[in-house]
Amino acid sequence: MKMLEREPGMRYLADADDVTRLIDDCFSSGARTALLHADNLPRKFFDLSSGQARLILQRLLTYRVRLAVVAPKERVVPSPTFTEMAAEKRRSGQFALFETRDAAAAWLVTGEHEAIRD
Repeated sequence: MKMLEREPGMRYLADADDVTRLIDDCFSSGARTALLHADNLPRKFFDLSSGQARLILQRLLTYRVRLAVVAPKERVVPSPTFTEMAAEKRRSGQFALFETRDAAAAWLVTGEHEAIRD
């Protein structure tokens, strides 16, 4: 299975409107899964009240693109409501957060690895 991946340390999506770029890049590479790092996402992605995560994840769901995000606990502190939403999305198999790149990639391939937060 092909997977689109972006390097850590660079902003890839500045805001939710940039999700079209992610979808286009996935489709042009033949991927239906994406592995991003926390710093590839909009700065307010992990604050659910910003609306960034909801818009991005809804569009990815519409286009059936699964997303794994490497977001180590010591670097990323999501809002409590984001944590609840992430647990729901993880159960659906659409989106999950991980401590390591290897765990995120394995989940995208198998769906069997544990996410970092419930």
